[in-house]
Amino acid sequence: MSNIFISYRRDDSRWATSRIHDHLCARFGESQVFMDIATIQPGDDFVLAIENAIGKCSVLLAIIGDRWLSIADSMGKRRLDDAHDFVRLEIASALKQNIRVIPVLLDETRMPDTDLLPEDLKLFGRRHALTIRNETFRQDAARLIEILEKAMNQEAQAILAGQWRDEITGTTTFFRQNDNRVIGFYDLGEQRKIGVYVGMVEGNTAKLSLEWLNENYKANAEVALSPDGQKISGVWWNRNAEEVKIPLKLQYVSDEMPVWLNEDNFQPFNRFLKFK
Repeated sequence: MSNIFISYRRDDSRWATSRIHDHLCARFGESQVFMDIATIQPGDDFVLAIENAIGKCSVLLAIIGDRWLSIADSMGKRRLDDAHDFVRLEIASALKQNIRVIPVLLDETRMPDTDLLPEDLKLFGRRHALTIRNETFRQDAARLIEILEKAMNQEAQAILAGQWRDEITGTTTFFRQNDNRVIGFYDLGEQRKIGVYVGMVEGNTAKLSLEWLNENYKANAEVALSPDGQKISGVWWNRNAEEVKIPLKLQYVSDEMPVWLNEDNFQPFNRFLKFK
């Protein structure tokens, strides 16, 4: 799953898009950013790969240069008027699936007038855009990353809402073994140590499980972090597995790993799934 999908025209914004792509990968990781040839493997069906990626992404960035609207095919027909145009398909698919679409205007490019857009892109013309200029690229890219973090966190927190059987709160600690990380959870009220195993699937989607370390009791949990990344709250219920989305704060915790709460540790470590 790629959380950020980059839609662009090669003849219009290839170099600027590559630069944006590199900055996003440096922040979120390469697996979280989809940009056609950078993600699609040789032999993959290009159309199916794009459709699948659109359905799984949290945000679509539409990179718009000064020729995005007017680029034509070999017959002189505007590409955007072709119902099979990849850029049109990408944006229309995101709009249809209620995926957040953010227009990114390059330099002095203006947002296309709604009257010049095909019917399935009319809503796109109403999206508020962000401008990235060559001379202020670093500042503009930093602003884009800030917007993406906020958007993805909001989605994750909304998905975490549900009907809970019970609730516990405590303080987190972090432990790393063989490049794996887990979240330690301590229930102060019950004086029982709990391990919340966080296995990153991709992006901000994770499979979570909750285990009492001193009892033969296992259940699944959803977790949420406070803004400072220190407090954690969890819930448990009676299903065997649950795939949820978690805020970016949980993915990008500090590399400082305090001592694990349970001095006896716990095995086997290969049960822990990686997350970044």
